[in-house]
Amino acid sequence: KRQNMTTEQETLTIIEFFSGIGGYHSAWKSRPTLRDKGQVVAAFDINTIANKVYQRNYNLTPISKTLDSLTISSLARYRANVWLMSPPCQPYSRLGNRKDIEDPRARSLIRLLEMLAEEESIRPDYLFLENVKGFETSQAHQLLMKTLKELNYSISQYLICPSQLGLPHSRLRYYCLAKKTKNGQIPSIGQVDKIPPFTHDSLQTLGSFLEPIPSNLDPREHFSEFLVPVSVLKKKGLLMDIIDRSSTQSCCFTKNYGRYVEGSGSVIRESGRHDSPLEEMGLRYFTPKEILKLYGFPETFVFGDGVSNLQQYRLLGNS
Repeated sequence: KRQNMTTEQETLTIIEFFSGIGGYHSAWKSRPTLRDKGQVVAAFDINTIANKVYQRNYNLTPISKTLDSLTISSLARYRANVWLMSPPCQPYSRLGNRKDIEDPRARSLIRLLEMLAEEESIRPDYLFLENVKGFETSQAHQLLMKTLKELNYSISQYLICPSQLGLPHSRLRYYCLAKKTKNGQIPSIGQVDKIPPFTHDSLQTLGSFLEPIPSNLDPREHFSEFLVPVSVLKKKGLLMDIIDRSSTQSCCFTKNYGRYVEGSGSVIRESGRHDSPLEEMGLRYFTPKEILKLYGFPETFVFGDGVSNLQQYRLLGNS
């Protein structure tokens, strides 16, 4: 069911909607077979901090305006044949309010679909959308499918978790790849597929994604700014998902990582035993750099000065 994103003759012109810190852009640049066939010409996001981080890393400044205010003419000038998008997940998330299309944050996606239906000249050859599990049962998904089917796109849909690919992280997500059919072709519409786990010689452990500890330093000293405060341990310690460097799994990071405990992401035990008192485990949060590596961002990626750890966690949770 894989669909080739390029041919020898195609030049791909890409728009990244809901761009955040550029997860799509980074993934695109990391693939030589794609990187040389096109470029991201525009990005859109309303988060000013994310936009500054995006500009630092990709030398492209995202347009800071709500997508529901976009016009067809403003999109047409880019002549884009690839649309990449990760709409806000809160309307469909288990941690959100699940108001679906009644949520104001769903309006931007609805507006993009309206413009697709209204004007043929802006319709991309390829559309790729990512969102949380739960989106595939939403009214927004129904609208997406209805629009793409009526416009003769072939559609593939998947639910994929990094752990299925051998990565030590749990982050189940919905993915939709739509390809515009040529004249006379019959579009194919795929149901949502769950990809079975890939075959691996061995599962990767978290240790390969974590910052090394200098041999002459106590881990609690080296990661002092990321230690879980004692006050948090006393109040919420029993709710924490505690893992260590040999673990082959970690929980999904949310934008509240570092602020709230329950359901926001795992913490790392750097000392003591698994049955030691919490205060002796050297429990710490992942560093933003470690989460970047787990997400597949390159070593060269930087947040830059003036972006606090909590702001970095928030940006990563939305990536």
